[in-house]
Amino acid sequence: KHRFLRIIFSLQMLDGDSTDYMFLDLDFNSEEQDSSKRLEIARLIRKKHPGTQVVGICDFKDKSITERAAGHGIDKVVTRPIKNRELLEAID
Repeated sequence: KHRFLRIIFSLQMLDGDSTDYMFLDLDFNSEEQDSSKRLEIARLIRKKHPGTQVVGICDFKDKSITERAAGHGIDKVVTRPIKNRELLEAID
């Protein structure tokens, strides 16, 4: 239920005004279909709001996740637990 609500909220961003940053929970540990939906949301956000930087949040980061995210318009990926330094670097 919570994942569904996060996806709905993200889709509502598409109809709103542009923002400087959008943080999107990638959660690549979940079902592949959910991960694909989240990546598609990132692509749609970038298409409608090209000036918005999309930052992905996930449980772990490796090169394949970063490459997959970048291929869908996600500028940076930060990992949980989110560290202030890492967050500041993502929005710098």
